[in-house]
Amino acid sequence: MDRYKKTVAKFMAPILKADGFLNGHYIYHILLILTICVVVFLFRDSFYSDKIYRNYRQDDAVDLKIAMNMTYNMSFEAQADSLSSFRIFMDPEASRLKSTDKMHITILNDENKKLFETDQYLYNSDRKYIRVDVDGLDLEPGEWYYVLINFSQMSPTSLLVLDSHQVNSFSEAVQYAEQGTEDDNDTLSLDKSIGFSKVPNISYYYGSVNLLSVLIHIVFFAAVMGIPFLESFKTSTAIRNMYRIVVFPVFVYLVAEIMNIEKDRPLNFLYFNSLKKTFTVMAALLLLAMLLLLVHMLTGHGSLAAFIVAVPFIVLAFVNHTKLVMRGDSFMPWDLMAAGIGLKTGSTYYFRVTPNFIAGILLCITVLVIIRLSHTPYIRLTSQRMSMVAFSVVAVLLIFASAVFNTALLKRLHVYYEVNPPIQSYNENGTYMAFLMHLNNLEAKGGDNSTPASAQEMIYTYTGIAASMDLDSRVNDPSTRPNVICIMSEAYADLRNIRDFGTTEPVMPYYDSLMGECMHGDLAVSIFGGGTCNTEFEFLTGYSMSYLLPGSSVYSLYVNSPIEALPQIYRDNGYWTVAVHSFDGSWWDRQDKYPMLGFDEFITRDDFDPNCEYVRRYISDRATFEKITDIYEESDDPLFLFCVTMQNHADFSDHYDNMHYDIHVTNPVSSTGEPFNYADNYLSLLRESDDALEYLIEYLRQSDEPTIVVFFGDHCPTLSPDFYEELLQTDLGGITIEDSVPIYETPYFIWANYNLGAGGTTINTRPGDRGITSPNFLGQTVLDLSGIYSPESRSCLRVLQQRIGAMSSLGIFDPSGTLHTDISYFDDETLDTLDDYSTIQYYLIYPDSIAPGVEGEGS
Repeated sequence: MDRYKKTVAKFMAPILKADGFLNGHYIYHILLILTICVVVFLFRDSFYSDKIYRNYRQDDAVDLKIAMNMTYNMSFEAQADSLSSFRIFMDPEASRLKSTDKMHITILNDENKKLFETDQYLYNSDRKYIRVDVDGLDLEPGEWYYVLINFSQMSPTSLLVLDSHQVNSFSEAVQYAEQGTEDDNDTLSLDKSIGFSKVPNISYYYGSVNLLSVLIHIVFFAAVMGIPFLESFKTSTAIRNMYRIVVFPVFVYLVAEIMNIEKDRPLNFLYFNSLKKTFTVMAALLLLAMLLLLVHMLTGHGSLAAFIVAVPFIVLAFVNHTKLVMRGDSFMPWDLMAAGIGLKTGSTYYFRVTPNFIAGILLCITVLVIIRLSHTPYIRLTSQRMSMVAFSVVAVLLIFASAVFNTALLKRLHVYYEVNPPIQSYNENGTYMAFLMHLNNLEAKGGDNSTPASAQEMIYTYTGIAASMDLDSRVNDPSTRPNVICIMSEAYADLRNIRDFGTTEPVMPYYDSLMGECMHGDLAVSIFGGGTCNTEFEFLTGYSMSYLLPGSSVYSLYVNSPIEALPQIYRDNGYWTVAVHSFDGSWWDRQDKYPMLGFDEFITRDDFDPNCEYVRRYISDRATFEKITDIYEESDDPLFLFCVTMQNHADFSDHYDNMHYDIHVTNPVSSTGEPFNYADNYLSLLRESDDALEYLIEYLRQSDEPTIVVFFGDHCPTLSPDFYEELLQTDLGGITIEDSVPIYETPYFIWANYNLGAGGTTINTRPGDRGITSPNFLGQTVLDLSGIYSPESRSCLRVLQQRIGAMSSLGIFDPSGTLHTDISYFDDETLDTLDDYSTIQYYLIYPDSIAPGVEGEGS
């Protein structure tokens, strides 16, 4: 033991000497100042705020109709020196726009000097305005500027209807603005048209320094940097303890906020401009402080306690940053269950160093310096120390009870912690509180009213309702017994549905040609960029992620006993049921859970020929479909086959030599002029998938055996944010649920090598667009078309399919395809059916009606 102590002492001696030198010569103090100053400089925009000026009164909206080749010119008086953006309001219901329609905007000063120029898309199905970002355009307050808008890039059949107000002259504009001040208690922007009698309704967003926020943060940061120089700080343990418990939580908190690449103004945390912000920030800081106190009292070492508390929170901050950079979405509690998947796929996503990452490293150094400067001696175990342990335990529990799990209070404060879009909750509540608040979403919804008796009664009731609605008339003649091949294509999406764009060559020519001979439409999925198992789970089981955790490891969470899923139903009807996945069978626990769904056999990459074709590092779609045709030939019984491809899995940063196509986006171009490499490589892979699809369909077309093919994508791909922002015409960091709808949709089609309508089904089987559906409804439709009668447990699903268009984690779609996040839009009958569906689903997942805790191994 003495030898061990001497070895440790010898090792520590030079470290302690260097530490003494750094502390005695104020090197730590200077490092603290430098790191804080650099981070503040990098994120100095945090202390700006937008002031909104509008040029219209709230109740004023006169139609201004715009068609192709029209021009509109107007002028406005600058209200501040930096214009961030402006919004031109429109009537989306009266407008008829195509996704390719654009307007060209030029802003000039009074000397006719061009200050800004851009092309702006007009179409956005979920907005009532056209947003134009001008990136902090420098203006002179009080000066007039001219806006020239050209609509030559509209389709001849398009019509844009703008909201406007009547102003015929400059004097009328002045009078209108003055009336606005009286009516709305708000200064209106003084705008006038040039050659028109109407002025579009516009809101201007001016960025300006928030002096109060600057003052508050200067005082705080100055105190943090200055206090360690005080002699009393060096000599007083109490002062150092107080400094640590106040300052340490702030900088651990800031690490996470800085590393959230989608968060605006991350340093502006002490400017409490709302009760909600005050609540979430103070809750996070108090939680960190009480955890620090608890661990300090348990260990007796303040510096060790700070380090122990800092590590898990800072790791969470870095993991969230990494997922945002690689996948575009936030790290959620249930992602921990997919840790195995993350380890297997992490290398397939491209990580780039961001300014936020660098600032995060600097803040980690700041935290370490704070821990060192606030070092205090060991506290001996006393009754006072134990009482502080009890106090801190109670404090931590109270914070969790009141600020995390008190959903009634969160609702009253309008704290957002819904699953979608997750970025919104992280931006509004801070990374740590958002992560913890999402624990409220862990349990499946629908359990409040679920008991075995009530659920069974509901199933019985809906069996009667389905019979009264004659839903069995949708079921085809059972005697045909067609083969059913279901293909879920990895990251398969038709991005043209968001907005059309140009490419060097066609991307999906065979797919496009096939649309004229099959039923097709859009699939409302609950995930974006990953979480493949969610879409297949909905399709196979008939359950919906609307009441579960989108993005989670659903098989681990929700499949713990046999389920009456499609494979089991087909097997009960004499089918051979086979699953095919051209990658690791253990992903998402498929190998363990597929038998519970009723699959007879599971083919994985281990069952493929080692010399089969690869594209990039994955088995190609062509090789996968060749495996399907081999299985098809082997089958004596009718075949139900479900295939999950792998070829198009992220990431898309590199073009490989074994890729057969090299397609490039020609229009639009990125704001930097750089090519959209991720999109180019993804589209090149889609063309390979298109060739493989042609092989499979043409093979089956020649077959004498009746066969149905249902083909759909699991989710949209993870591409560079700037490409999606170009398509969506919105900032992903502030994207709303309504704006995000297009990236939560994939295409689907149902094709058959025989006449699907000949079996007597009342389903419209003629080729054409069937609009939107969801995976749970798509699976039911395939079941009906193949002539298989549904078990009673699916009765509520079948009834619900007739009352809504689709359902996903975003909300409920009405039959016309419009998303409703507020489901009170629907009538009482539909609302009751939705409620009963969630109750039945809960019961089918948890037959004993007791939801287990979140357990199980990650895939």
